[in-house]
Amino acid sequence: MWLGIPILDDRIPYETMLKDCVKNEGLKNIIIFTGGYVTNMPAVYNELDVMVSTATGPEPLDTVVIESMALGQSLISPEHGGVTEMMSLDETGLLFTPKEANSLSNAIEVSYNSATLRTTLGQTARKHINNR
Repeated sequence: MWLGIPILDDRIPYETMLKDCVKNEGLKNIIIFTGGYVTNMPAVYNELDVMVSTATGPEPLDTVVIESMALGQSLISPEHGGVTEMMSLDETGLLFTPKEANSLSNAIEVSYNSATLRTTLGQTARKHINNR
């Protein structure tokens, strides 16, 4: 998992806490802190099993949704904002109820348990966005 979170000076304690959590949970081999801005996003997306957008408020259309779909990446996103117009539930991605951790974790579990589903969602998403 890549975490490309830009860390501002006031967020250094948060970054430290995240890194400590990853280390303490034994996840250093699967979670990569990129150190901020990443210029080669296709390379990042290609390393992912699934892309998860966790935007807490509706956005007209989150860039990550378009990028994920265009690159054929399996996507899990909150069901609000422009994403609901772009994605088709269980066809081009999985949607979860915003701000509900159980809904998000269920979507992640469904995706985690089926490589076939992830591949199908990604392929269908790519075709869908290319047609639009």
